[in-house]
Amino acid sequence: MIVGIAVSLDIQETTSRNSGSAINLLLVIKTLKLVKRWEM
Repeated sequence: MIVGIAVSLDIQETTSRNSGSAINLLLVIKTLKLVKRWEM
């Protein structure tokens, strides 16, 4: 759970650096969905 949160935070930082990239946004959404599955 902690690792998943750290990964999603890292991806959010990368996305904000490259703001405007739809690909990065999709990666964040996919990661958050995976994190939710792991937490359950």
